[in-house]
Amino acid sequence: MLGRKVLVDTLVETDPILPPTPTHHERKADPRGIFPIRHYATWADSSLEIFYSKDYRDQLPISKTWIERNQPLWEYLSDRLKVIYPEAYNKLTNIVLPEPLQLLCEPWAGVAINQQMTSDSTLQAHQDWKDCKSAPNAVVPYGNYEGGDLVLWQAKCIIELLPGDALLFMGSLICHSNNKITGGIRNSVNLFTHKSNMDWVKRDLSTRAKRRGGIAVSKEKDKDIGKQARNKRVRRK
Repeated sequence: MLGRKVLVDTLVETDPILPPTPTHHERKADPRGIFPIRHYATWADSSLEIFYSKDYRDQLPISKTWIERNQPLWEYLSDRLKVIYPEAYNKLTNIVLPEPLQLLCEPWAGVAINQQMTSDSTLQAHQDWKDCKSAPNAVVPYGNYEGGDLVLWQAKCIIELLPGDALLFMGSLICHSNNKITGGIRNSVNLFTHKSNMDWVKRDLSTRAKRRGGIAVSKEKDKDIGKQARNKRVRRK
């Protein structure tokens, strides 16, 4: 865990500027909790192209201002990731986006903002299946609250996260939830990179290779070629 409350103060200061957004249960058929959530991110979610998330686009220019105001926190977390997990840092920073797109919370591609979590709106157990499986998320809670400890189910541990703490963990691999909030209002940011970004990088590299006259054969084509060769050998026999 990391701790630097002074940087989290900006999260508290900028929280009121965020526009209203539907609570999670109004946006999803299988809710993780009843509280407002938004995603400011660059991703290729359910698309062959990469783009800014709908929340980020719809809430401009406030979304851009919020990201910029909290830039010192992203940089602080980035420095810690570089030291603690250099392989993941290098993997995330090697993503080259087409202009004018940017990694909004570099090296992470974006952030989920969870707001107004109370005793009636606890985060339910889930895994972030769509997130990159080779790089950790960074979770930072803020606000005035009691309870709401983070539960990591496979690890069989409960972690108390106070306002200003930060935790790097593999949200795509570890099922997690929050214990009941016993007082106050808890908010949090969850920095992440979508797996779809990595898929887009692979497609982009393949396209570039084809343009250069290189060979970019998919695994499916490899299998077809191998099958054809085996069939020819059988016929010769």
